Amino acid sequence: MRNNLQPLIVGTGNVAFSLASALHVSGLVFQVHGRNNDRLQLFRSEFGVSCTSSIEMLDQVELAIVCVKDDAIEALGAQLAAKAKIVCHTSGAVPLVSSFGNHSSVFYPFQTFSGNRIKSFNEIPIFIESKSTAAKALLFELAKHLNAHPKEMTADVRQVLHIAGVFANNFTTVLIEEAKQLLNSQNISVDTLLPLLKETVSKSVEMNLESALTGPAKRRDMGTINQHMDHLENKPELSELYKVLTHYILNKTEKTDD
Repeated sequence: MRNNLQPLIVGTGNVAFSLASALHVSGLVFQVHGRNNDRLQLFRSEFGVSCTSSIEMLDQVELAIVCVKDDAIEALGAQLAAKAKIVCHTSGAVPLVSSFGNHSSVFYPFQTFSGNRIKSFNEIPIFIESKSTAAKALLFELAKHLNAHPKEMTADVRQVLHIAGVFANNFTTVLIEEAKQLLNSQNISVDTLLPLLKETVSKSVEMNLESALTGPAKRRDMGTINQHMDHLENKPELSELYKVLTHYILNKTEKTDD
């Protein structure tokens, strides 16, 4: 990876911060554009890079990486296309953006980014799409420079991957938070969940649902299920969630005595 690439990061949120961290660790110089001056100051102090809230003030660059919310991506197209030869976005749900120009691309890191937890892109899969051979080659080179695992993927397939990520990460995070709140209500350490969560993830990846799943719904233990529902009667949203997931398990699995 040539050191004079100096990509532009557009955005100052979680993905942008993690990408900036990875670029900084890899030794690449970059610049940042964003609208939040407090966040721009954080990028300046953390990485010692040039930051601006004005697109007009940006230098011409070979590559701009757009890390903003999905609804804001397309609006940046024409302005960024005038400043960068290659413009790509990091969304799993947005297709190629025509206003990004002839080298419009996607550079989608398949990972969850919260705050400044991710300092490196090491081993992260990155899914790339572009109709431009030059853009595709550069993005593959960048991903490998960050020790990530690049792979080409079309928008239709990436959409399915993104949905899978929502189930595996977003919905799971909500369920774990509800479990934490139940433990907290009884002053039980959240660490109690860790062995269970590790084994759950491990066997869910290695085994099919029928083999991996245990618990009262799988056993058709309706007495226990009704006790749980009684306990949750003062938590209507959580009770409804429990009911929906229990019905899903009943419909998707065969009864077991284990």
